[in-house]
Amino acid sequence: MIIEIKGVNFVNKGAELMLRAALQQLNSWEEVGATAAIGLKGSSFKQRRQAGVAHLAWLDSRKLFFVGPLLNGVLGLLPPALRQRWGWVRLPEVEAILDASGFAYSDQFGPVYPELMRSYYRRAKQYGQKIVLLPQAFGPFTHTRMAEAMQEIVQLADLVYARDPLSYDHLVTLNGRQPHIKLAPDFTNLVQPIIPQGEAVWHRQPCIIPNERMLAKTAADVQANYIPFLIQIVEYLQAKGLRPFLLVHETQADLAVCQAITAGLAMAVPIVREPDALKIKGIIGQSLITVSSRYHGLISSLAQGVPVLATGWSHKYQMLLEDYNCPESLVSPLIATSDLAPLLDSMIEEPYRTQLITRLNNANEQLQWSTSAMWADVKTMLLSDK
Repeated sequence: MIIEIKGVNFVNKGAELMLRAALQQLNSWEEVGATAAIGLKGSSFKQRRQAGVAHLAWLDSRKLFFVGPLLNGVLGLLPPALRQRWGWVRLPEVEAILDASGFAYSDQFGPVYPELMRSYYRRAKQYGQKIVLLPQAFGPFTHTRMAEAMQEIVQLADLVYARDPLSYDHLVTLNGRQPHIKLAPDFTNLVQPIIPQGEAVWHRQPCIIPNERMLAKTAADVQANYIPFLIQIVEYLQAKGLRPFLLVHETQADLAVCQAITAGLAMAVPIVREPDALKIKGIIGQSLITVSSRYHGLISSLAQGVPVLATGWSHKYQMLLEDYNCPESLVSPLIATSDLAPLLDSMIEEPYRTQLITRLNNANEQLQWSTSAMWADVKTMLLSDK
């Protein structure tokens, strides 16, 4: 069975982690006999080959809408054995689609991507393909174009998973309660990390993960205070004798945020740039604490029992921390210094640190069970005759 994994890339390490999570599941399903494929956008031929996925002859772009049909037509002239040897897959050969967009269907990003996916999924149904929207954040859908596109996407899909109750409510408000709209946690909590070899500047040290969207998707006062807020945290941790480091979780815009933080520090800190998402999760798991504005940086921390301090720009952050029974870990960059220090101390010092880790591990055990149940349902649906 050829299965497309949609919405992933190698720039955002959270998106790559979702790809790795899906691949780990598909590779374990002998009954399915799955061959994974991803499109041409957001990845290179080398990256796709190294990840063990095929090249899908399609490009999700309104400006280059002709690329997919053109490639499919040209590749159709080649013998299937030759296409298989080169790792190429044509769209009509796909039997199912796993949509791992993470957070793309929302007023916050506008209707262009949902409208593009609506057209894509209409075509998919003409080929008889099954569609699963894996656990992700949804909504709100207050704009007309957004609501119309999303409503049809949900109807075209065979399974739709919201990863938090608020996202589920947005879907139900738009479509009504339907049996194929379900609730399941983010599915990267099952991903097995890789611990990098070599000098471990991160071992038992605070990990700081910035997010450029805190400078684009938040109110003006939050944007203005975000980098000073992170500088303040780094300096406080340094004063306690710790050696915090900055971790790049998105390989383009986030690096500039890291550099802006280091420019404001009197004592330099290392910037860790790791291209492998599984190793990034391994680094986070070896850290003392995580201060993160990246959603999957938080999940990689929480799922490994590493205490977190979080800032966020959408409802998904609050919902995630509630899943792990630590809503107090979400703060605003406008927080007073007098309130910030006790929060950081509680994650580092005993006895509260051990109590917090126990709380995280207990929550994660239940969440991993829910993720396994979600994957079992997906596999059953893929193997059905529907």
